[in-house]
Amino acid sequence: MLSTIIILSIVLFVSLVVNIFLVWYLIGALRRLLLVSENLGDLVSVVSNFREHIRSVYELEAFYGEPVLETLLKHAGALSEVLEEFEEIYALTEEEEDIEQEEEENQGDDEPPRDEEEEADTPEDALKVPKKTVFYSGT
Repeated sequence: MLSTIIILSIVLFVSLVVNIFLVWYLIGALRRLLLVSENLGDLVSVVSNFREHIRSVYELEAFYGEPVLETLLKHAGALSEVLEEFEEIYALTEEEEDIEQEEEENQGDDEPPRDEEEEADTPEDALKVPKKTVFYSGT
């Protein structure tokens, strides 16, 4: 009877160690998956913007019918289609980003608009443009 209790205690301990390791590994794998999801979503939007930019250049009178631009436009479209096949992966973080953007917009509504001319102490300060990190993803 005592040997059964010892054996079961050892099995329980090993099981706990294995489960803790698996939970740790799962958390790391999920973090990597979310990082890949965010990066893939960004890549899809960048390629989509690139395709739209090429299309707008191709439609200009000076470049309309240019075979190199036409081929480049076809390749960008094909790349976009391939990336859209991975929508399940990058859709993981899109909902989270939408919620964060809505929260930022709601917080921004509470602040009164600032008058930049009043803040400028010298003419050099008035000419300075505030730097923002902006990811352009649309029209």
